[in-house]
Amino acid sequence: MVTGADGDGGTGARRPKLLEQIRRACRARHFSSRTEEAYTAWVRRYVIHHGRRHPAELGAPALTAVLTHLAVEHEVSAATQNQAASALLFLYREVLVRTPRDHRPQREGRSRQNHHAAGV
Repeated sequence: MVTGADGDGGTGARRPKLLEQIRRACRARHFSSRTEEAYTAWVRRYVIHHGRRHPAELGAPALTAVLTHLAVEHEVSAATQNQAASALLFLYREVLVRTPRDHRPQREGRSRQNHHAAGV
């Protein structure tokens, strides 16, 4: 099968742009219009923060970087950070249908191990 320049299988139909895909996914799940607006805005900021690279090219370090940037440079509240994180995870899980590897920051310290002594 020959694929067209747009990756459309040669049909001439274009895949919707990323922000339109987010809007459609929000509407399909009956999200409020305010949630749709917020999620779209957070994804837009994420893309711009990373030099307009497509999120499919980015992964967990990019998520951590933008959330850290919000917390440190912009001093946003925890609720705002949570909203941004929710929007970006929605992007990866529901729109791009993939999970960014290790999207949660790793905690340092000792690992969890079974510290129960063997029965004597």
